[in-house]
Amino acid sequence: MKAVLVRKPYGEENAGIADVPDPVPQKDEIVVKVLFAGLNPIDINVVRNKTVYGLKPDPHIPGSEISGVAETSGKTIKKGDRVILYSRWFDGTCKYCKSGREELCSSGGIFGVLSNGGYCEKISVPEKMLLRIPDEVNIEDAVSIPVGGLTALHALNRAGAASGQKLLVYGASGNTGLFATLLGKYRGMEVSAVSSKEWVKKYGASSVYSHDKIPEDLKADVIINSLGGDLFTESFNHAAPGAKIATFGVFTGANVQVNLAKIYTQEIEIIGTTGGTVAEMKSLLQTMQTNSIRLPTDRVFGIDHLKEAIQAYSGRTEGRILLRVQ
Repeated sequence: MKAVLVRKPYGEENAGIADVPDPVPQKDEIVVKVLFAGLNPIDINVVRNKTVYGLKPDPHIPGSEISGVAETSGKTIKKGDRVILYSRWFDGTCKYCKSGREELCSSGGIFGVLSNGGYCEKISVPEKMLLRIPDEVNIEDAVSIPVGGLTALHALNRAGAASGQKLLVYGASGNTGLFATLLGKYRGMEVSAVSSKEWVKKYGASSVYSHDKIPEDLKADVIINSLGGDLFTESFNHAAPGAKIATFGVFTGANVQVNLAKIYTQEIEIIGTTGGTVAEMKSLLQTMQTNSIRLPTDRVFGIDHLKEAIQAYSGRTEGRILLRVQ
């Protein structure tokens, strides 16, 4: 089958289409024909070998977010079902899995990072990692759930986001930021977005500010900040007493300085959050089905144009960059 393969010394210049063996399904695995794949910061970092998790195997097939069609049947997934992948390996037996926190599995890891990913024609994964896409949900929208959507939902849940609260989303036009904005609005929150893109108002933001134009008196109960760096430090200026700041990314830097006095005197909570649970992914599918949620797609590239897709990622005008596999 055809796959995107990235080799040392990594980078877009060392990623290209290669012929690799078809996957051989193991016990309880389902073979999936991949139709669409998402392009996220984690995927770009894999191509550049700049993840915080390490990378294997080498050479490597990137791609953590996929949707496709089952080519074999299992107990609940049947041949021909449209499916999305829960993008975390998990054993189901460790203390974290048993408590419903599969994203923290002791022997797990991110699909496409600690294993080959989905920028290829077929994958074979345990049936427990697959969810059927409801008929009412578009497969191009569903592909954004496993990383972009689930990460945002889990962060909101961890922060106890609730109706009537004020939500401030940094990087609101990004994959996770767009979902955080949408889901915050559906929860009845007053959403302010930090972005240079005014179009995020169409997806739930009541106001949009560039990071250096946020009103000093804007104080939020929940802050979603996937950017890190100085922008993470800045977000404390807009934290109301008792606010919760959820972080799951270091796009502008991993090392930050914070004022501890402000944290304890205002009882501000910093919440680390990664991925999400299988139950949350099921609930997000239901939310998208019930509310007929459609997501903007800026451009769709073939997997043989990964370099161009990565170049377009930072310059996209409205919506996601997707890869069409076949």
